[in-house]
Amino acid sequence: MNKISFGTEGYRGIIGYDFNFQTVERIAKAISGYISENKGKKLLIGYDTRFLSKEFAQHAANTAAKQGLEVLLSESFCPSPVLSNATKGLHFNGGIMITASHNPPKYNGIKFKSHYGGAVPTEVTNRLSELVSKTPGEDTRPDEYNETIDIKYIYRQDIERFIDRKLHGKKRLNSRHRHCTRW
Repeated sequence: MNKISFGTEGYRGIIGYDFNFQTVERIAKAISGYISENKGKKLLIGYDTRFLSKEFAQHAANTAAKQGLEVLLSESFCPSPVLSNATKGLHFNGGIMITASHNPPKYNGIKFKSHYGGAVPTEVTNRLSELVSKTPGEDTRPDEYNETIDIKYIYRQDIERFIDRKLHGKKRLNSRHRHCTRW
């Protein structure tokens, strides 16, 4: 059983070596335990487009649900700010984002977002490291998780509240910005 310690916002490792389904399960159990010990019960999970991110997210969702949390999974990939926005806006007790951020493609990771959508403080990552160290690794088969929500839609709605429709309503995005509207 490898040692898992949290750094800035979470844990990252090489896919298939120190980041695998067993690691995801141990971390999801620790996060679930942390949320429960702080009287929480709701967890939101998102994932990016890295190799196996969706499957890791589904495994984290199943694991957290088995720990007694109410869990919703993003219905598709999303960037971290989308998860943060929905975690805060929908009043979840925390959010898990499966991503390795800026790290090379062979890495993946888990970020834990607070109820306010931001990074958790060091004392929380220290507590998570402590909980993970007490969590045995199991060889549970990954399975699909079907309790999903479209958090990208929520993000778009929130952004649109800041747009002055009268001012921008008739303008079209130029071709170099069109990709921004396709989610």
